[in-house]
Amino acid sequence: MINIAGLEKRFGPKVLFSDVTLQLNPRERYGLVGANGSGKSTFLRMLTQDEGADGGHIAFGRQLRLGVLKQDQFIADELPIVQVAMQGDHEGYTALTKLEAMTHEE
Repeated sequence: MINIAGLEKRFGPKVLFSDVTLQLNPRERYGLVGANGSGKSTFLRMLTQDEGADGGHIAFGRQLRLGVLKQDQFIADELPIVQVAMQGDHEGYTALTKLEAMTHEE
């Protein structure tokens, strides 16, 4: 579970968002939709702790695993899309690469 309370982000005098309070529950699916420049990517960077908040806090459940696929279309151009997508889940990606290695050993 991820609990977000009173989250705020500013860039200079511009308030990108403020007082964001929500709970993201396990096994649920969520979508994040908004206009360009509305703070979607910034919000996600805050969830991954790649960017700090100007107010509020984010609390993660004890055994939470957060998989992330960075927004960089050239990050791994040479890899099949399945491998690129799986890199967001470290344990899953490790298992996939081990399975592929075992398959090619035969």
